[in-house]
Formats: sequence, structure tokens, C-alpha cells
Amino acid sequence: MSLNWPSVEGEIVYSAVIVPSGRSKRYRWYWHVEYRHAVDRQPHTGRRTHFGSTVPLSVARNIVRKFPVQSRVTVYYDPLRHAKSVLIPG
Repeated sequence: MSLNWPSVEGEIVYSAVIVPSGRSKRYRWYWHVEYRHAVDRQPHTGRRTHFGSTVPLSVARNIVRKFPVQSRVTVYYDPLRHAKSVLIPG
């Protein structure tokens, strides 16, 4: 559904790869990308780069490289719930 969402410009405010803790998560890596955007002058903060969960380290690093802090990005938002957003629709 997000492929048809409207978009606005936003800014990345945090971007990092998260090292897994515990033996069970040994081969799974996380990333944390946080961005700000506004819809109809209402500010929102988003953390979703795409729909999915954990990935290999190389993919997590590529996601963080793609969204460096202070970069301008296109944010796709749910037209019915403006606080729900994503950077890579689909």
C-alpha cells in the first residue's frame, strides 16, 4: 500500500547500525534511522526505513550509509494516519 502514499521532504536526525546482543541474535543486525517531517504543518518523527525487520550486517550498513544524519529525504506517509511513514515504500 505504501507505494501509493503521498510524500513530503524530511530530514535524517539519527542513523546508526545497532550491534546485536546475546548469542541468539548473532547473525542479525539492526539499524536505527530517525527522521523528521511535517504533514499539513504538523511535525512527525519516523523511524521506519522500509517494511521488514532484521537483516545481514552488510545490508544494515548500506541502509545507514544511504541515510546519513542531516540529509534531506523523501518521506512517504499514510494519507489516513500521517504519523505512519516510511523512507523506502513497498
